[in-house]
Amino acid sequence: MSKYYGLIDRIAMKRITSVLQSNKIRQLEADSPVSQERQRLLTFGAVLLTRNLESCRTFQVKADRQTAVKVLDEWWGITNREAALHAVEYLSIAAGHTPVADPIYQNLILRKRLHLVSQKEALEYLVGLTDQQIEEFGLWNVPVPRIISGLDSYQIAGEVLTDLGYSETELSWVSSTAAWDYGRVGLIVRYGTKAGYLEEGETWEFMRSAADNAIRVYRNWREYLAGYVIGRAIGYGNNSTDIYATLRYLLHNENSPFRQALFY
Repeated sequence: MSKYYGLIDRIAMKRITSVLQSNKIRQLEADSPVSQERQRLLTFGAVLLTRNLESCRTFQVKADRQTAVKVLDEWWGITNREAALHAVEYLSIAAGHTPVADPIYQNLILRKRLHLVSQKEALEYLVGLTDQQIEEFGLWNVPVPRIISGLDSYQIAGEVLTDLGYSETELSWVSSTAAWDYGRVGLIVRYGTKAGYLEEGETWEFMRSAADNAIRVYRNWREYLAGYVIGRAIGYGNNSTDIYATLRYLLHNENSPFRQALFY
């Protein structure tokens, strides 16, 4: 029995399934179709798009302009074209949280230095690092509380992924947290266009850049999604229990965009 799939998640799952299969969404997809290749590019943003009940099979969104403006402002502080362009540029090359999250993940977790240890043990280890070790790990200017927060969130995120069906071997193959950056591009460009900050024609290259970079790092949608969750935990301090229903839909629902689009 799932530890995380409670009543709230079941309700959320029903809502996701209902909205994404509704006549309104089907009509939006029919009115503004995109090629299979462009659907593939949109699918790299599937977590946020699905969470916001948006389709990955069309560039158009059901959100109105006011909602798009509000989401961009509240979530990312984006209020104009310059800010929107800056955000998608650096996220598409994994220059958001990845420069901080990857050293923590690759050097402190994957190398088993701080793999699922207590906060006390982690703190003692981090305090005892030499300047040379800190430099080797790429952890200059990263506050210890930030590292501890990421490690704590990572532990729960790992439990969430295991609950969703990931094996320890699968998770060991995840080499980077960059998916957390790549995965945010799709929603920003679509909401940015709806808000009037961007033009659709200019956004596809950002999505293509994110997708091309992602397939150099990950082997399939499952690995990419795990990288997203791990990156969200370490870089953002969020363990993803709040998006459990979204993750479950993407991994297991027969209508998931992951089942419709090729990774490569």
